Amino acid sequence: MAGRRLRARGPSRVRRVHPHSMRWFHLVNLAQTALILAAVFGLLRAGSPGLIVVAVCLVVGLHFLPLARIFDVPGYWWTGALLILVAAAGATAYGLDTSNGTVRAVVGLPAAVALWSTALDVSRRG
Repeated sequence: MAGRRLRARGPSRVRRVHPHSMRWFHLVNLAQTALILAAVFGLLRAGSPGLIVVAVCLVVGLHFLPLARIFDVPGYWWTGALLILVAAAGATAYGLDTSNGTVRAVVGLPAAVALWSTALDVSRRG
């Protein structure tokens, strides 16, 4: 393969990043943190610690939706949607009275795959 040149793949389109993107990023992450803390303490108080992983997955999924717009990364829409669906699957498993370990498995692995896939995609695209 002598003479063949490899080109780095650049972004296929120009991203339109909001001028105050970092301010919005910090606000979204502050809201995410507040919602997760409220969910954890609320679910512990309600005696439903098995739903914590579901709530965290849901909040993290929801936080990707504004970030998709703020940073003009269409893949974040998919990440958010997938995490919301995974949270729904976890809530369904919890509602079927499965063990907390099963709920964590239903949520944990698919959520990890979605997040790692997003990280790889973003790092590949730059």
